[in-house]
Amino acid sequence: MSLLAFFSPRNNSLNALRLGLALLVIVSHSSALGAYGSEFTIGGEALGRWAVFGFFGLSGFLITRSRLSGRPVSDYYRARVLRIFPAFAVSLLVVAFVMAPLSHFFGSTGRYSPVDALSFFFRNLALYPL
Repeated sequence: MSLLAFFSPRNNSLNALRLGLALLVIVSHSSALGAYGSEFTIGGEALGRWAVFGFFGLSGFLITRSRLSGRPVSDYYRARVLRIFPAFAVSLLVVAFVMAPLSHFFGSTGRYSPVDALSFFFRNLALYPL
């Protein structure tokens, strides 16, 4: 029996497992950020690295399963863009108009320009950062 035949696309807990793995990455990074000591390791590798491997492995499985679901390729890519780009656009706006001015205000030696921020936003939104 293949994994796709055995696996139920609707009744599973893979997203909960991915959330748990993402939380393990945060826990793993907290030791370094908070200076709590050395990071916990399993088999000679950091816990966060194992969690990243698991997260991307599961994500790759889910994305591949979605692509092989039998719908047209154009529908698949449309769904991927509609899922990813809104959050991508919001994160670009936060970086350009919140984080960049804050970094300038709190000691950056560079200058902040709203025109440059708009340019940053549109170049990166178009996936052409040059």
